[in-house]
Amino acid sequence: FRSKQWYQRRVAITAGTYNKHFGALPRLGVTAFSMKDGSNVVTHEALRSIQSVLKHLYAFEDPNALNMTKIIGGKEYTLYSDDFCERPMIPDIFKPYDPTDEYSYVRKGAYQSYGYVELLKCMSEDSSIIKTLPDGWGIDKAPCMRTTILDCFKEGEVDYPKNMKLLQEVVQNSAVPLLSSSSYVLKCLDKIEKQYLHGMTMLKVENAAYRAAEERFFLQEWTWKIFLSFGYHWRPSIDDFKTAEELVEHVQLSLEAKEASNYTIETCLQKAIMNKITQNYDDIPRCCPLWAGSTDVGNEVFVGKPILNETTGRWSGLRSTRVPVVAQPSQAPFWIKEKRKKYRLRLCVDTTA
Repeated sequence: FRSKQWYQRRVAITAGTYNKHFGALPRLGVTAFSMKDGSNVVTHEALRSIQSVLKHLYAFEDPNALNMTKIIGGKEYTLYSDDFCERPMIPDIFKPYDPTDEYSYVRKGAYQSYGYVELLKCMSEDSSIIKTLPDGWGIDKAPCMRTTILDCFKEGEVDYPKNMKLLQEVVQNSAVPLLSSSSYVLKCLDKIEKQYLHGMTMLKVENAAYRAAEERFFLQEWTWKIFLSFGYHWRPSIDDFKTAEELVEHVQLSLEAKEASNYTIETCLQKAIMNKITQNYDDIPRCCPLWAGSTDVGNEVFVGKPILNETTGRWSGLRSTRVPVVAQPSQAPFWIKEKRKKYRLRLCVDTTA
């Protein structure tokens, strides 16, 4: 009893100190799904229901999404789950820029978003299958930090931000010529390097020639591959599986594949792309990475209690599945700074709570 009291006091003191100086720790909110009778939740109907619920909870760009109205300073504001979740920071090189300002991408440091937009535009002149992005495009926000069983399927895009949905609509068709470094791709990259150099020179960026070549290299070797791994465009749809047994098998095999010593997201991604090229829809890539193709967070956290086949020992279903979401506390300085910018509010940190 004494040790329990001591532990509770220590936790309270530590939390109070952290709140005072840093504005509190992020919270983990978990939504669990299960059938009333305890049966398998990995069925077509159940997964569609989970998709519908998550869209209502977290698809903040949907006007029907769960929200709350708050009156601040006499003005009414609508806040969504999106306003309280924690999300990865987007580097300046991938952010939007002002298309009406010729050198906006240089001022903002949005070299890779600008370069990718220009690259697709140039490639589309030689290939009618290349889709383009609007001028000024960039990634303004990443999805919330969460994991769900839907990450194993295309339907995991339920809460994917608008600009990232635009991205996943164009990356597939450009992958093959970029992968093979087609001659017209190299011509376009040369053109973009000159544009980089011109913009940097006009704004008097130091070592402009070196920086322009560096940004071109990053665009050619890394950016398009990073963008290709983002999103859900290359994952199988729930409807690609005929039975609930096939759905369960896909989830289990995907989680087992991740544990293999030779598993990489690149392997899974390349397999998915080649399948699309060869129209081989039988050999499904087995992987359930997060939206960014990351394997850093264990996707197995979405797994509830498995229903085991007594003969094989394999799963015949899951009795439940979880959706953990990392939430940003409203006392945190970063949260306050973000809301000030978004809603043009005057907010302050309350460390007395």
